[in-house]
Amino acid sequence: MLSLDFLTVADLSGTVAGRFCARRFADHGAEVVLAAAPENGAAARDQDGLAAHLDARKRPLGDEPVTDLVRRADVVVLPGHEIPDLPVTERTILCRVTEFGRTGPRAGWRGGELVHQALSGLAHATGAADRPPLYGFGHRAYYAAGAAAFATAVAAVIERHRSGLGQLVEVAVAEVAATTSPSLIAQFGYNGTYPRRGAYPGLVDTYRCRDGWVVMFVLSGRWQPTCAAFGLDALVDDERFSTSKALNHHWPEASALIAEKLRHLDVATVVRMGEEHRLAVEAVSDLPTLLSDKETWTTGFWAEEIGGRLIPGPVPRSRPVGRAIPAAAVAGPRRRPLDGKRVLELTTAWAGPLTGRSLAFLGAEVIKVESVHNIDAWRGDPAGSDVQRYPDLTPGDRPYNRSSWFNTENSDKLSIEMNLKAPDAMAVMRELVSVSDVLVCNLAPGALGRLGLDYRTLRGLNARIVLLEINGFGSHSPLATHVGVGPTVEATTGAMSLIGYGDGVPYNSGSAYLDPFSGLLSTGLVLSALATGRGHHLELNLRGAGLQLLGEYLHDFPAAAAPSACPHGVFAAAGADEWLAVGVAEDSEWISLCAVLGRPDLSADPKLATLEGRLLRREELEDAVTAWSRHMDKHEAAELLQAHGIPAAPVCSGADLADDPHLEAIGFYQSLDHPEAGVHRYQGLPYRLRATPGQVRRSAPCLGADTVDVLRRVIGMSDAAIGDLLASGAATDNSRRA
Repeated sequence: MLSLDFLTVADLSGTVAGRFCARRFADHGAEVVLAAAPENGAAARDQDGLAAHLDARKRPLGDEPVTDLVRRADVVVLPGHEIPDLPVTERTILCRVTEFGRTGPRAGWRGGELVHQALSGLAHATGAADRPPLYGFGHRAYYAAGAAAFATAVAAVIERHRSGLGQLVEVAVAEVAATTSPSLIAQFGYNGTYPRRGAYPGLVDTYRCRDGWVVMFVLSGRWQPTCAAFGLDALVDDERFSTSKALNHHWPEASALIAEKLRHLDVATVVRMGEEHRLAVEAVSDLPTLLSDKETWTTGFWAEEIGGRLIPGPVPRSRPVGRAIPAAAVAGPRRRPLDGKRVLELTTAWAGPLTGRSLAFLGAEVIKVESVHNIDAWRGDPAGSDVQRYPDLTPGDRPYNRSSWFNTENSDKLSIEMNLKAPDAMAVMRELVSVSDVLVCNLAPGALGRLGLDYRTLRGLNARIVLLEINGFGSHSPLATHVGVGPTVEATTGAMSLIGYGDGVPYNSGSAYLDPFSGLLSTGLVLSALATGRGHHLELNLRGAGLQLLGEYLHDFPAAAAPSACPHGVFAAAGADEWLAVGVAEDSEWISLCAVLGRPDLSADPKLATLEGRLLRREELEDAVTAWSRHMDKHEAAELLQAHGIPAAPVCSGADLADDPHLEAIGFYQSLDHPEAGVHRYQGLPYRLRATPGQVRRSAPCLGADTVDVLRRVIGMSDAAIGDLLASGAATDNSRRA
């Protein structure tokens, strides 16, 4: 197991995010001492499940004074409010998670899962186009913030290895939530569009079968196999679907034809046919079914039983190699934590690239190895099929360099274009491995082995290499052979059964939430491995990551699923498709809400004084909120409610998120000049280190723009050897185009 057993962590946080951060340390072998009771921000009804999940493997404080614990701790996870007066040393790493940060117009706002889903754009994109946005479930934004806080704190540990000095690290839940949005900021800046509710980006949909539901994602190049699998061969040559660009444009029509076919089949048949044809399709599971599947729980999905109940288990599979090498502190100027580290990337889409972008932000040199023939899915079809990715809706001559999606998740990287099927290219890869610290890969399970880059080979080239593999289901799971992507993996976690309008129709989270959440977790994994000074083989699967978001539900589903606030939801505001989120959990908030609504009759009704009473009259109270909100600007309404201590937020679209005053004030936006896409604003990253801050230095690379530079500078190839490599087609030089 990946071990941080040289660290002592004091958990003083009391919050979901802080406790999850501290649990990540405990999962990695650190001594974690729980020294604070949960704060009221966590719903009382699911406290037992949360405690079982968030505080697993921590030790209670006991008789030791808090001051003594803090004095000997390496990391102190602080409460979200002001930093208390603590007996820290110059080596102490202080880690704090706040709702909105300490500055900016929302610094004093009340948070909550509903509030952060609304502000981040997640709620606006979830649900049906002709119905209100949907709130999801649980504490997703806070788990993500805890994962980001853990990664930031471990980055500070790595920096302390070099300088001997600690520092304050901070993460804001609002900033993490905005990080998990699917390139909304850049896409709107590129062309004024953003993903609409009910129209998830990509060829994906949820289908009713004879006995349940499935989610299918038709990946690039898989339209013909999809048609073959389900007896739709006539559609292959249909002019509406005969090219990738045409299929993308006519996807609603194609999806309707698929739906008509699948409704006559049972779920098991659809999933089996998908597996046989290498399609991304999975059954939508509900939590009771998931909990009854012991084989799933005992095979690679981070599960363990505590007191006869299940919670997500510790870190994924990790095989350390060699002896840990203690790092002596060296005095000198403070730099970024990963300055001097080199990362190779064989990644596509979101989770893997976000991991690499995070490591680059923290100082690593990240080299993305790619090819136009096996292109990153977020660069898009080389022909430019999805015009909403591109500046002014224009693909241009090289669409793969102009994608807002790719350019968001790949800043600060170098790109070398190589055909890894060529023997000469593989010789170059082996040279690169020998001088690198990390290889991140989120290709299909077994892909590295087929390339001749299995971990045993990598270890022979570089004993201290850290290999991280990200996949859908885990290489040793019953679903290992399934094609796993964010939306289809999410279907298998039970999460979709918690999102809906109450009519039995399940919905994906609008942003494929497992991808960015897995990217945050993966960043922490890589940093932890680097902190040990040992080589490691790490594996993270998206399904296991998704189960971390459901810990309290897995422990006690009825308690966690019970409503804990009322009124609570999304309400119509003035304007077309404009909405206001309001979540009243405490009785005092209810009294304040009645005052804002101008409804003293409701506050005077003793039957509504408690949550239980309000839940019995939920529809009546929701109607009362709507009667007020439908005439209000959503931003003004949220400001007014927050001024009265009521958790509320505008439900932000991509347009709102691209010009948000709070994100602007806290410096979240990054303006970058891309050689083929122009100057645009991009979402930032949430890792904030006081003494050694991360930094964005350059825009995402054009495909193959750095091939010659990397070959010459990193592995010392001669110009003649580089010329031979280019002439053979094993590598491509696009530096002049960049």
